[in-house]
Formats: sequence, structure tokens, C-alpha cells
Amino acid sequence: MKKLLFTLLCIFHISGLLSQDYCTPEHEGCCNEYITAVCISDLYNSSEEPTATTIDGYSDFSTQVIEVSRGDQYTGTVVPNFGWAESNMNIWIDYNSNDKFDSDELVYSKQGMSPYTFSITIPDDAIIGDTRMRVRYQFGRDYTPSPCAVTSTNGETEDYTVRISDTHDEPSNFSLTIIDKWGRILDTLRLVDWEGYIFNPSIELIISGSPCSEVTFMVPNAPRIYMDRPSTVGNEGPIKTLIFDDNGRAITSFSIAPDRDGDDEYYELVVTFGSEQRVIPIKVIDQDRPDRPLDFPYKIDFTRDLTHFMDDMNVREVITQALEDWLYYFDDMDLDIVRAGEEESRIVDNNWVTREYVSNNTDYEGFLLYAYGTNNDEMRSGGAPIGSKKHTINGQEIDLWRSGGCIMETRGNYDLNGWTTNITDEGWFNSYQEGFPNDLYRIAFHEIGHAIGFNSKYDIFNEWIENNVVDDGLLNEYQDISFGVNSSHHFVNLIGEEDGIQDRVSNCHMFGSFNGGNLKMPHGRGINTKANILALQAIGYKLRASSPFSTIATLNSVLLDGIQNEDFLDYVKVSGGIPIYHFEMVSGNFPKGLNLCPFTGQISGVPIESGSFSFSMMVSEYDEEFIIQDYELIIQRGTITATDDIINKIAFSVFPNPVTDMLTVNLKEKDIDVIKVFDSMGKLRIDLQNQKHIDISFLPSGVYIIVINGSLYTNIFKS
Repeated sequence: MKKLLFTLLCIFHISGLLSQDYCTPEHEGCCNEYITAVCISDLYNSSEEPTATTIDGYSDFSTQVIEVSRGDQYTGTVVPNFGWAESNMNIWIDYNSNDKFDSDELVYSKQGMSPYTFSITIPDDAIIGDTRMRVRYQFGRDYTPSPCAVTSTNGETEDYTVRISDTHDEPSNFSLTIIDKWGRILDTLRLVDWEGYIFNPSIELIISGSPCSEVTFMVPNAPRIYMDRPSTVGNEGPIKTLIFDDNGRAITSFSIAPDRDGDDEYYELVVTFGSEQRVIPIKVIDQDRPDRPLDFPYKIDFTRDLTHFMDDMNVREVITQALEDWLYYFDDMDLDIVRAGEEESRIVDNNWVTREYVSNNTDYEGFLLYAYGTNNDEMRSGGAPIGSKKHTINGQEIDLWRSGGCIMETRGNYDLNGWTTNITDEGWFNSYQEGFPNDLYRIAFHEIGHAIGFNSKYDIFNEWIENNVVDDGLLNEYQDISFGVNSSHHFVNLIGEEDGIQDRVSNCHMFGSFNGGNLKMPHGRGINTKANILALQAIGYKLRASSPFSTIATLNSVLLDGIQNEDFLDYVKVSGGIPIYHFEMVSGNFPKGLNLCPFTGQISGVPIESGSFSFSMMVSEYDEEFIIQDYELIIQRGTITATDDIINKIAFSVFPNPVTDMLTVNLKEKDIDVIKVFDSMGKLRIDLQNQKHIDISFLPSGVYIIVINGSLYTNIFKS
């Protein structure tokens, strides 16, 4: 059905002008919670915070028209920016067109978290013509649905025009298609766990389906996998429901919280679309190197703690792990040894006043961290460089301080809820639980970050604060957006500090941007980002080679030789970048009979030609860096047979293509002996003899290779 968007100042009712006498609600607590999208029938309206009106929390979209027919049923969805157990979504339609919303015109009501998906049937006696629909989102534990009441809590109300008729349209049929950024039908969702403890790349999927319908994604038993907001995370795995826009399109992103073991992982993505359910394999490429030692040395001194907080070995383990997670990415800089007694460091009391100056009692290299407890009126922790001198290399001073402090409030983080020392990888999402113990790792990691670099005592960082903008070529090129540093020494969005700033590739918060409302991914444990490490490089640290900072490169410029009419298998091998690759031949040709897998770079098949074949291969990694490599493939001449002479003259057909269930193969001038079906990963899925009809209904959607009698090839698409 064609979508109609009216921008006229007046909308006509069948009996005259549409009345403007509807009550206007107000949300005095606007606008932390609001509606971001409404989808029903032929309308899809996406909006951000409440639009410009004189009434807080009220958005008038009555120029947008929803066309419906009496007696027909419609499904729809309303999407909020946030959802809580106390959130309320209510919808009214003025069916009798009396300029008010009667109690029996409440067509949908739900208290609880999204999704807010509804199904309504237009009454047979609804008045034909234009009338009003009201969508109201309201926070309140004891809220009673009201279309007009002025409320004191967060929320938003949106009004739309509903055009009721007796015209009935035939429903359209849509299939679900999931593709990646290169437009490839998804066969396996590949995620990456970068080396070190760092937020990992966010991988985007593009989904097409029926306009205004919904699709749900879930990954069972995968507590570390998460999707972009709004979504849920937890021990059961992530869940997200999307609605398709009026073009039948939706986009979502996946990532995985880091672990430390270096083992690849395998999960299943379950996609539900109406009555259809699809399962897509997930492979996590784990690049961790658990046995790799640090190159940058350090020392931690717990002896200055008077609170006995640091007596707990679990606390010490968390502090040590947090420091090592920062230092993992630093190279050995050949810093001069700091001799015993040479470094004087400032220790503060509970009110942040100098308690004493202490000196290192032994020689050390690298960074010296003093970790101790505090009980202060603000109930906050702190971190900063606290030494008297900067490091030297061969006697020349550099802009890196030799010691710092991590001062932890023993009672909690601005509260009396205490601390949890749980640093299991699966508990990453438990960092923000009101009323529960605070995540010690998150705060310790943050305060140590202030000590090692994110502080105005470091010259480069101070320049960023004074100039109100971060200015570093590599960091700015990576982020591709201007951002600054506030007075709290946290990275911020220049448009508005409350919005925070996120790392471009992971879409997770940069240093200090924990609570930015515009952040794409769920809040979790405060850990590293690639942008953080690039900022520390700009401040003065030297980075060692690690996978987040590797660039794409080919590993082979020569392919194996092949033999005509014999099986061939080789790969275009690459490394570096984000290792989700796209392989594409940009010039030249393969010998007939060979095929390229665009996901893996596998070249396979049975070449039916001999000779030398030159071609150029472009390989792109996920962050859009690419490399082009020239290849020459030699196929030696095989034994001459009659088949060789006529192989290219044999006519065959495969239909239908695309295919849903039954595929038919016709081969002229020759019998069908063997048919094999391979998926895009090169895995054999079907092996038949003396048959021309192939049942492929059980195969997932995607591209497959049909091999007939071992030498005839073609691609098919399973829808």
C-alpha cells in the first residue's frame, strides 16, 4: 500500500474539517524517555526527542496518515529509547470521531519493557474518514492509562491521523533476507575477539522483510554477545526485536565482550520472523595470546594503605589485572631504571590533602603504582600521576610520569553498596546494577587510566583540555569525528558533553563516557577501546604490535599449480585488519571450472582448461582497508579424453534459480552420473547419483555451487 504523508496545514474529514479540539497531554518529566519509532499499516515514523511544541513531551504528527480499512487487522510496533519494568505504552484510536478518546477506544496497553508490538482490528462500525490515534509512553509504577492527564514523570505522547475506509488491499508476501556490509547473503556471522582486554569490533547486518513487521534475534547461552540498543543482555544471551521501516529494511549490530583464553567459539543466532525461524552459525575468531608477557614493566606498592582495604588478596588481584590490561598494549621503551630513593610520590589523606611524601625503597623500571584505600565525604575514588619526576631515556626527559596513585573509596562508588571483585568475563554486563555492589574492576581501571595518561599533568592531554579539542593525526583519522576533553579529564562529544563519545569501530564508550545517552552499544564494564590506546600513544607511549592495530597484508603471492580435470584447492591468504574479509577478482579470469568463495578466499573446483591464467584479487577487511594482489595460476595439461574435447559444448540447465525446495537439472547429450552441492564455505551438503531432481528445502538460504559429473559447474541461490 502506498504510504501517504500529508504536509498540508489542514486535513479534511469526510464531513468537514478535522477538529483540533483534542486534549493536549503534558509530561512534566520529559524528555529522558521518549518514542523513537511508530510503525503500523503503511506508516513508519522515526523520531528522536519530542519535536518542537510548546507542550513538554508532546509531538504532533497528525500530518502523517495511517490508511486502514474497516474489518481488517493490522500489526504494529512502537519503539522507545529506553524501557523499564515500570514503563507503560498505551494507544487510543478515536473510532467514533467525537474528538475525544473514550475508554473503549484504548486499543493497546502494556506495562513493562519493550517490545511493544500490537495487533488491532478496525471495527466494522468505525466512522469512515480521518480521525486521531494517540500513542503515549509513560514511566510510572502505579500508572493508570489516561490520554489527557498531565503527568510529572518521564514520557512522550505522539498523535497521528488515521484514515478509515472500506477499501481492502491484498496482503503482500515477503521473505526474510540477511546480508552483510558487502551485500553477501549471510551464511555465518563472524565476530572478532581482539588481542588483549578491549571492546571488540561491532559487526553490522542488514535485514529485509515485510514493512512494519518485526524480527527477533537471540543468541542462546551466550552472555558475552550483545547487540546495539535497545536490546537485552544477560546470562541467557542477548535478545533484540527490530521493526522494518516502510521500505522493509532494518539494521542491527553484534559484538562480543572480550575474554582472555585465545580459543575460537561457536554459537547460534536464532532469527524469528513471523512463523519463520532461521538458525545462523556464529563463529568468534579469538586473537588473544594468553601466554604473551608484558613488554612494559611495572611495580605496585600496597603498603601505604591505612584502611586495610588492600589487605584483601582479591582486591589486589583486581587492581593488578586492571593495570596489566592498560600496559598490555605498550612496548618496552628502554626507560632508564629508577634507583631506590629517586622517585618521591605524594600520598593523600581522606580529604585529598597531602598525607606524606614517600620514596621508592627499591630500584624499579616502568610505572610505579601506589594503590590504597580512602574514606572521604564524597565517597569517590581517584587516580592521578603523583610523582616528582618524569621518565628519562638515556638521560633525556620524556613526557611520561614515573609513578601514579589509584585511591579507592572502600565503601563503594558514591554510595555504600560496597564492591564486587568478580572479574569473570561473563559478568561484564553487571557493572551497572543499582542497589548492588559496585564493580571494582571498572572503577580501578578508570582511576589507573587517569594515573598513566588521562590527566592534565601530561602535556599533550593538557593541550587537548585547553584547546577544547583532541588534536592528533592518527587518533582523529581513526575516529573520523571531532571530540574533546572536559574538566574531569574525560573524553566528550563537542556537541554536548552529556552525550559522551564512542569508539568508532566498537561503538562502545571511550574513556570517561560511561553514561552517554547516545552510545550505540549496551553499557557494561568499563574497559579499553582502540581509541583510548591511540590517545595514549599520542600522549607518549610506544605501542607494540597487536591485532587491534595490525594492517591488512597478503600472506601468499603465489598459488599452487593445478592439473586439468583434477580437483584443485588453494586459498588467497591474508592477515591483519579486522579479519572479516571480502575476496573479489577485479581483473583477469580463472580457468573454467574454478570458483572463488568471497568469504574465505578459497579457490576450488576442477579446471577444465590448461594454461597460464593471470588475475588480480582485491581483499577488503571489515574496517574498509583493502589490498590488491596479482596472481598467476598455472594449470598443467591433463590426459586428453573425449570428454575434454566436448566438455564446453555440453548444454545443461538448472532451474528454477533462485529455488525454494526442488531443483531440476537437465543435461543434454550426456547422462547425469553424479551431482554434488557445496555451500559457500566449500562444505559438501548433497551427494546424489543418477538423479535430476534435487530436494534442497532443508538447506539455509544462501549461494550454493552445483557440480555435475565432476566438471560442470554453476551457482544457485536458495531463497
